[in-house]
Amino acid sequence: RLAAASAASEAMAMMLRLQREKAEVQMELRQFRRFADEKMALDAAEIDHLRGLVARRARHLARVRSRLHAYQQTCLRLGIPLP
Repeated sequence: RLAAASAASEAMAMMLRLQREKAEVQMELRQFRRFADEKMALDAAEIDHLRGLVARRARHLARVRSRLHAYQQTCLRLGIPLP
């Protein structure tokens, strides 16, 4: 009878330890998930910002190319040789 009570006590102690470990792992998982979600949100904002910069740069480049083409046409009309 004493052995059975001791075994039951050990089993209960093991169950409590496993429950604590499970709770710790779940807490770490929630923290990691929160960190990952925050990082993904920051990365998404940075990507949007960079896309905006690339779009702005592309518009600027298109304007510069258009002006260059206009200057080239002006030079040709004036008889100025182009390289």
